Order: sequence, then structure tokens, then C-alpha cells
Amino acid sequence: MRLALRLAALDDELRADDSEPKGHNVRRLQKENGWSQEQFAEAAQLTQVSISGIEHGVLAANLNVLDRLAESLGAAPVLLIEQI
Repeated sequence: MRLALRLAALDDELRADDSEPKGHNVRRLQKENGWSQEQFAEAAQLTQVSISGIEHGVLAANLNVLDRLAESLGAAPVLLIEQI
């Protein structure tokens, strides 16, 4: 039950409308790994267009995509959506 509530809260946070795109951490971690968008997209099994949209806040990542991004980056999913 707690996990379901936490996942629902993460999903709500991903969908929240703020001035700061949620993808800023995704881009930062991608660059820390030294990856281009194309390399990152391949590792996460997404398209480069999807990666770009997530980074710029144009596309929202659902929980499955968030998990794939985090796994490819070797990071906890919550690190991708935390405000810094």
C-alpha cells in the first residue's frame, strides 16, 4: 500500500506544471555520463525525440519510462524528478 501511494505521488509530481522542466535532472545526469541524446536514447530504448521532449519538459515521462531512464543512468528514479 505504501509503495502504491509513493508511486502515485511520483506520478503526480511528474505531471505537475512548474516553470522548471522535470527533465533538467535527466539532462544533467545524461551529460555526467558523457552521453549524447542519441546514445542515451539507445541505452534507455527510447527515441532521441522522446529524450529531447522529456529534457525540455514537452513530454511527461510515465513511471515505466522513468524507470527505464533511471536504470540506463544507474540512478534512483526519484533523482530524476527531484528539484535541486
